Amino acid sequence: MLVGTSVGAINIAYFAANAHLGAADAVAGGIELWRSLRWEQVLAPLLAPSTALRKLSYLGDVLGVPGVQLTALLDTTPLTETVPRVIDFAQLHRNVEAARVRATAVVATAAATSESVLFVEGGTLPPEDIGAGLDYVATRLSTNTSAPRRRSRPSSRPCTSRSRHRPKAGISTAEPG
Repeated sequence: MLVGTSVGAINIAYFAANAHLGAADAVAGGIELWRSLRWEQVLAPLLAPSTALRKLSYLGDVLGVPGVQLTALLDTTPLTETVPRVIDFAQLHRNVEAARVRATAVVATAAATSESVLFVEGGTLPPEDIGAGLDYVATRLSTNTSAPRRRSRPSSRPCTSRSRHRPKAGISTAEPG
């Protein structure tokens, strides 16, 4: 099973989509990919207005200001164009279906609650581990960044007003299974 979070989710999706090429070629392609990308293809500028707003949201969230919720520390909006260009999700699905990759998963973690959700394509979901504070959702990975609104299993954490917010997967979650 390949698992990644944050930028690691992009790497894992890339490797899963290129598993049919063999490990050496997939790694060489991944290195070339990252060498060819520019900052503005991954993150918005650090001094952009959206980044300043994120910093204020972070401060408000930490201070407990009602109605303020931090969604992310960095603005990854440029990835909405970059990811579909560099990751062949149709090939990723074919590689999982052909068992070239047993399963691929990406992890999304809510900044405000530290709750993590693993969006898993292929294989079977791991046994429930209530103490781990993890949710597993069977899905087909895609560029759709809207998280499913249901949990696949009950959370091990009490449902408070802050823990009701589901994290969004960076490159994941379309068709919940």
